[in-house]
Amino acid sequence: MELLKNLNEKQGTTLFIVTHDINVASYGKMIIRILDGEIVNG
Repeated sequence: MELLKNLNEKQGTTLFIVTHDINVASYGKMIIRILDGEIVNG
């Protein structure tokens, strides 16, 4: 995750990470939650 975080910060690369792990999600600047195909929190 640190490698991806550094890539984002240093090169401005946009990353989309899909996970069920809140620890992985915590690396993101924005978390969008989806339930039954609907965005419930963005």
